[in-house]
Amino acid sequence: MFEDVTKIIASRSIISETFDFLKLYGKYEKEAHAIFAGMKQDEVFKISKVFFPKQDNSGYTYEVNDGEDHKINVQMYDLGITAIAQIHTHPANAFHSDIDDEGASLVMPGSFSIVIPDYGYIKSENTDNWAVYRYLNLKWKWISNYRKRKIFHFV
Repeated sequence: MFEDVTKIIASRSIISETFDFLKLYGKYEKEAHAIFAGMKQDEVFKISKVFFPKQDNSGYTYEVNDGEDHKINVQMYDLGITAIAQIHTHPANAFHSDIDDEGASLVMPGSFSIVIPDYGYIKSENTDNWAVYRYLNLKWKWISNYRKRKIFHFV
């Protein structure tokens, strides 16, 4: 579905809104989760909305129930948009844990999973600080800093 996407564009306001939300939980040393959605045109995906599902959070995990996932899917359908990336925080280092691999809420081919270190207390637009993975061939593949800089653009 998204395997051919080579560029993702997001407004700085969406990135700011996302990190404000992540830090809201981070100040209590809790992980947090959000979903980037928008529209694909050719090889470019433009993020137009970020969703913040109701979630149960702890210092090392978060959980979104199936009813909340369904509610967000209905909202995306009504808006004519689709999710391309899930984003969540970790307490310290950013990496894709076994729990992240197995419990991903978004597993469409070519979709992204973004892990943010330090509960979101980083420079939000510096993707070198993000751990980014892409779902290809039924596996989460790590994306290098060089590739991230080519893929993610903030306007």
